[in-house]
Formats: sequence, structure tokens, C-alpha cells
Amino acid sequence: MKKVVWYIAILHQILFTALCFTQPTDSSSIVAPVTDPLKSRLFLMPTGQLMDEGKFSITDIDFYLLHFGYSPFSFLQVNFTGLISLTFGKEDNDVNLSFGTKYQILKPIGLLKGIALGVDIGYFGKQRQYSFDFEEDYRSYKYYDGLFDDVVNKSMIRTSPFVTSTNIAASFGTNDLQTHVNIGQLYFEHPTEQGVDDFLPFPSYLQFGIAYDLGETSRKVHIKFIIETYITNLHYNKTYEGDFIFTGCRFYGKKAVVDIAFPISLGYERQPPFAYIGFNFFI
Repeated sequence: MKKVVWYIAILHQILFTALCFTQPTDSSSIVAPVTDPLKSRLFLMPTGQLMDEGKFSITDIDFYLLHFGYSPFSFLQVNFTGLISLTFGKEDNDVNLSFGTKYQILKPIGLLKGIALGVDIGYFGKQRQYSFDFEEDYRSYKYYDGLFDDVVNKSMIRTSPFVTSTNIAASFGTNDLQTHVNIGQLYFEHPTEQGVDDFLPFPSYLQFGIAYDLGETSRKVHIKFIIETYITNLHYNKTYEGDFIFTGCRFYGKKAVVDIAFPISLGYERQPPFAYIGFNFFI
């Protein structure tokens, strides 16, 4: 517990220092407008834009998820995500890693702020044993389960730790007000025996988002209101149903961003994720 408190205190101090010193203090100098360095995503939802060319980002989400991003070219961004090893019961010793690429297929044109294609591959969960009876026929096989399944895949059984994701995102609007839409599809191995997942589709999801820039504070830190939805097809009637909405604010400067958001359930029986707190730093 002491280590966690110390870790939070260090992050807070780094964030405060970054936000205070990334803005010029000489009011007489000509200062370029500050833009959101994390324009490549809202909270969890990708947008149709990439980080600026040459930018490198480090992100800590809810104090246990680390994300690294780098944009070597104006049309390409690479991402790596990993889970900090902490003891949370069954998730202890689980492996949760992913590597992804994001391509800018259409650059900003008027109200179109960009369209981007993302491809990711991840290794999630820990191998476990599953047994069941089907028409008096006893069956048993190994499967993978972990935090990934608790969040997006509780309805299906994975027989491989590898998960592939593809998505396409588009952004529209002005510099202050933008709308975003993202469509994604997940792929992984799962049992094909009759009676096991034979009526469930592969997980796909649809996301909508709105971001409105509220302006800047006295410390030259901008505030942006963000709302995003997560809609999935993982239901037995195969219809889309809203899982949850994330709503909150982003505080950003030139080299640091803080995201604070809270989930709102839309009626699905699974409880939405806990509050989202993200610390983002840019080099």
C-alpha cells in the first residue's frame, strides 16, 4: 500500500511540474496556439487522427496500465501497451501485452479531420481448465481468461492467448468541437463444438464520441469536455446494445495531458469499468 501511495505522489508531482513549465511565461513573446497532443484518441476510443510526427508519448491509466506511443511519420503511429504486475486475485501472473499500428489513410480536408486504420495484436490472460456436460457427453479443454475477458469478452471462451483487432475511425468538426466514430472487430480462437459459442458472433464494437474545447485556464492549461460510448454485439440475441458511456474532462498543455472520466451504465447486466484516470506525457 505504501508503494502505491508513493507511486501516485510521484505521478502527481511530475504532472504538476510538466503542466506548469511547458507553457512560456513571457507574455511579450509570440506564442503558437496550444493544441491537444493526445488528438489520436479520446479516453479509450481512437480517433481519425494521429499524434504529431516525431512525438513520443508515455501514458499511465488507473495506475496499472502503461501505454507507449510513437509517430515516426505523419502517416504512421505505433503503440505498445502492458499491464503493471500487481496482485489482484486470479489476475495475478496474467500476461497482458499488445502491439499496434495506426495508419492515416485520409488527412484533414475541411470539416473532415481525418480517417485512420488501426491493426493490433495482443497476448492476454492465463491458461485455465474448463469442463462441461453436453447431452451427457463430458468434455474438457484448456482456455484463456483474464482482465481482457472481464472487460470485453465475458460471453465467449478463448482457446488461444492471442487476440487480433482491426478498426477504422473518422473525425469531423472544427478545432473546438469534434465528433468521432469508430468501428472495430476482434478475432481469436474459440471452441467450435456444438453447444459452445456456436451462436455467438466474434466481438465487434461501435463507438461514438464528442470533444468540446472549453478554453484555457489562468495557467494556460486547456480544458476539453469529452463523452464517448461503447456499443458491442456480444449479446445472445445478436443485437447491438449500449454497454456504457464514459464522460469526463481532459486537461492539457503542450507536453502533458490528464484525463478524468466516469462510466455510466446503459442497462447491460455487466457492471461498467471503474473510473478512468490517465496521465499522459509527451516528448
